[in-house]
Amino acid sequence: WFRSSNLRLNLYSSFCLTQSHKLIGNVVHLSQSHLVAFEVGHKVITLLLEVTQERAQQLGSAHEVQRFHRDVDETKDWIQEKDEALLADDCGNDLRSVQTLQRKHEGLERDLTALGDRIHQLDDTAARLVNTHPESTEAMITKKQEIIQEWTRL
Repeated sequence: WFRSSNLRLNLYSSFCLTQSHKLIGNVVHLSQSHLVAFEVGHKVITLLLEVTQERAQQLGSAHEVQRFHRDVDETKDWIQEKDEALLADDCGNDLRSVQTLQRKHEGLERDLTALGDRIHQLDDTAARLVNTHPESTEAMITKKQEIIQEWTRL
């Protein structure tokens, strides 16, 4: 009985050893395939991150160009407001109304100074955007010329 049990134990242990080698081989193979899948997944994620960052940069650039166009349009509206204020013919009827008109005129002068600074800023922005966005050069130059003409007319 002991010999047969010992033989069974040896057979069982040799079977377990064989099976464990197979499992280890499968685990190593499985680990290698997992490693390959991980590397592929990592490359895909890295590529997606690069594409996402590039797209975000492009959208930021497009937003910057659109903001320039919006700022030019707002500045043209501001020039129109100041132009209308300058066309007022009211000279005042008494000392109080003349002083009120004088304060309004001083405020208008401050606004025109700020407007001149704004136009200078838009000119600088247009020059920078023309260099960074050559595809939008024509539209930006046109907007820049429009704002300068409006300012000169004022």
